[in-house]
Amino acid sequence: MELLATLQTNCDIVLVDSPPVLPVTDAAVLSSHIDATLLVATAGVTTRREIARAVELLRQVEAPLVGTVLNGVSHDDAYGYAYNYVYYRAEDRKGRQTGG
Repeated sequence: MELLATLQTNCDIVLVDSPPVLPVTDAAVLSSHIDATLLVATAGVTTRREIARAVELLRQVEAPLVGTVLNGVSHDDAYGYAYNYVYYRAEDRKGRQTGG
């Protein structure tokens, strides 16, 4: 932890990639020495139950959990909506798209 403290003193940002939360305690121990924690999950691999358990473990050690990253989502698997801005010229009364 001395190395981490030295890095934090000398660097603006120190990014640490730790082992998974569930199988080993390293991530939970490390989280008490950092400013922010991101939980990373893999779509189609990490279950909701595993995510819930990981969050529970991080909360037990008062980890500063600031968000979650979901890896492995393909464009085809994504759910959502899209929107588009279309610009028209004032002179174009017929509603033709003129750019954007």
